[in-house]
Amino acid sequence: MNKTFLEKTKTLGATGALCAMGGYICGDKVDEHDKLEQERQPYEIAREVMEEAAQKQNEWLALQEKLNSTISYYKITVDSLQRIAKQLNGYVRLAEDLKRDKESCTDEKIEQIRECKETKDSLIYEKAKYVNAYQTEQNEVRIRDNQLDSLENLVKAYAKDYTKLQDEYKNRAPIENEFQAIHNCVNAHGENMYSYQYERQVKCCIKQIKKLQKEYPNDKLQSFTVRCNE
Repeated sequence: MNKTFLEKTKTLGATGALCAMGGYICGDKVDEHDKLEQERQPYEIAREVMEEAAQKQNEWLALQEKLNSTISYYKITVDSLQRIAKQLNGYVRLAEDLKRDKESCTDEKIEQIRECKETKDSLIYEKAKYVNAYQTEQNEVRIRDNQLDSLENLVKAYAKDYTKLQDEYKNRAPIENEFQAIHNCVNAHGENMYSYQYERQVKCCIKQIKKLQKEYPNDKLQSFTVRCNE
């Protein structure tokens, strides 16, 4: 049965061998159906988990680059709208000047005023459309900024947790040795155990091996025989 990314990290965390990226915390509980993944070596699952975590981080970086490109496009659009707004202001001022002079104008000038007023009204309408479009785009930019900030914070959190895990486990034994030590300890008294006995045995073995790791951080776990009488 194929396991999800979360299920893989929980299985690895339960053995005490690896806390995968993503803030998962090592625990002691093991589902009795997992049985230390007898079908496959657990360190193969560990490698898959790390590869999937790296892929997720690459996807976040790609999305971040796409959002940056969108924001740049919006900034160019805003600059263009501002230039158009300045041109519109000139037409509006001309129309207002003609309106003030209309009582002393000839028929020809009055016609010019009428045409200018129509032009002004049309330009004001167009300006309103540009302003609405600008505000809509600004809202989109703010939404994408918030999404980008959330992604950046998430990536920073993952990087921080990953660095913390590297510091915590840099002197530990190879993962294959840890799994082998746990397996040997769990099965030291034979395979015939009830499920509740098996669960207690697993918890005890993990606890003992964690204790050895703290007392002998550079040991490869090949010189110890760990037993539990749970």
